[in-house]
Amino acid sequence: MVGMVYRFKGLFVVFFLMFSFYPTLLYAQFSMPGIENAVSITVSPEHPSPGSSVHLTAQSTILDLSRANITWSSDGKIIATGQGKTDVDVTTGSLGQQTTIKVVADDDSTSATGLATIIPTQIDLLFESNSYTPPFYAGRALPSAGTQLRLQAVPRFIRNDGSLVPAASIIYTWRRNGAVVLAASGLGKFSATLMGPALFSTDTIMIEARTSDNKYFGSTSIRVPSVEPSLILYEDDALFGVLYHRALPSQVSIPAIEMTFVAVPYFAQASGPEDSNLQYEWRVNSKKIPADPVKPGAITLNAASSDGIALVELFLTHVTNFFMGTSGVWNISMKSTDPDGINAAGMSTENPFEQGF
Repeated sequence: MVGMVYRFKGLFVVFFLMFSFYPTLLYAQFSMPGIENAVSITVSPEHPSPGSSVHLTAQSTILDLSRANITWSSDGKIIATGQGKTDVDVTTGSLGQQTTIKVVADDDSTSATGLATIIPTQIDLLFESNSYTPPFYAGRALPSAGTQLRLQAVPRFIRNDGSLVPAASIIYTWRRNGAVVLAASGLGKFSATLMGPALFSTDTIMIEARTSDNKYFGSTSIRVPSVEPSLILYEDDALFGVLYHRALPSQVSIPAIEMTFVAVPYFAQASGPEDSNLQYEWRVNSKKIPADPVKPGAITLNAASSDGIALVELFLTHVTNFFMGTSGVWNISMKSTDPDGINAAGMSTENPFEQGF
């Protein structure tokens, strides 16, 4: 009998101990270290620009936020509140202006917070090609098959004191069509030289920039299409040289009996129109004309030899770049005088000194 009581007391003691510790264990699952920071904030876009709209989303793997009372604040000012209010939109400040976002989730006796800091940054991505463009051309040299891209990132990371983070102290990651270009990436590598896009294709170039402490981070991307070289025809005036300011249309009338024309290969893989790798094939009224060995991009027409009308065709290819090829066609009418002795410019062709002026 004594033994049974002993066992009963033993069981009673064990049961009592379990019953006493159970509430403590139950409470402990809501008092785990770090529960107060159990809410994370997702920012979209991840690297916003100044004055842009940002979508914020609260997430938690511990709390059921759909049941919690959630309060959002920006720089200490409440901007939204409500049960299950897991997302909110804010507008970023000026370049470098820091915005602190805080979210508080209350569920019964449990409270958790999340913090996010938004610092607007800006990156400009400039590019040009090493393709050929003529003098005085104010546009950008566009890439064609076989040419290279020259890129430069211009980051604007502004500190609290208003100073700029030096471009040379920023870490850059270059991506081409999503793949990291390791050779071009690294500390201070804000410029890169890449092969241009293939024929008829478009490349997406992306640059990511961050400081070593990850406080400032920004990214941008551009789409770079491949273009075909273009042949543009100009007059080569004996006095003024090539008239780059006046491109000739596909049909043109020239008030002269003889004129030299120059074809300029815009965006071709060449150092200039006389590049030895360029091959010119001229045709006038379907007759092949040998290219000038010194100035292969130039041709001289004489109205007397072509009855004043010439259908000029030019085919341009490259010695080693088999993907480069372009052509141009121009219908040129050349006439110095009409039956009344008036030239195409409306001036008399007679010598005024012979009339005693």
